Amino acid sequence: MSFVVPDVCRFAINQSLDGRAVVNVLDMQIDTTGSTLSRNEAIEQQAEIIATNWVGDVFPYIVNDVVLNSVTFVDLNTPTGVTGEVVTTETGTLPQAAAGTASPLPSNAAVLVTKQVSSARGRRNGRMFVAGIGEDRTTTTNGNELDPTNQADLNSAFSAFLSGINQNDTSIYGFESGLVVVHVLTRGTPSQPGLPGPPLTGGYNVVTALAVQKRLATQRRRLRG
Repeated sequence: MSFVVPDVCRFAINQSLDGRAVVNVLDMQIDTTGSTLSRNEAIEQQAEIIATNWVGDVFPYIVNDVVLNSVTFVDLNTPTGVTGEVVTTETGTLPQAAAGTASPLPSNAAVLVTKQVSSARGRRNGRMFVAGIGEDRTTTTNGNELDPTNQADLNSAFSAFLSGINQNDTSIYGFESGLVVVHVLTRGTPSQPGLPGPPLTGGYNVVTALAVQKRLATQRRRLRG
């Protein structure tokens, strides 16, 4: 059963950390109204924009054990939306390692970044777990928390990242886009037992900010096996 969210494309930032797969997911609303680009062309452009800004804004604060391998995408706009992969940034070809030289925390430790949406009933913030944080970025008294200065630096980095991936000026790339958090609106019911039902239908809320939390988060699956 497919998941359909009108106007939205899902992007995956595919990385590795010391042999462990690390994936961060971003849902972007893509608008090509009045553009000379097709939707598929705009999606490929958006994937490269994400890769470029992840390397430029986020990677300076992540240890070089983390490597960006690709950005993949699946268009949620229709049940048969385009899928694909981008392995380039505006400045080079992937894979590309992050910049930090400190010793990394274990693979299951991550910086929790909340995708904040406008406050209203039924609206929930999204989350993103960013792996590859260095031991030097935690406090000297509590290894489970970011140092206040480093938290502020990461907040600035993710603010720049959000600004960079959102396309508000069509004169630059020829389309508009914005980071969103998706949610399920309706669930399809099979017409007969054993048959797939209609696609799940989703909606979305616009992300207004990316906020780095002081306390580190964990993802146990990144340390197993």
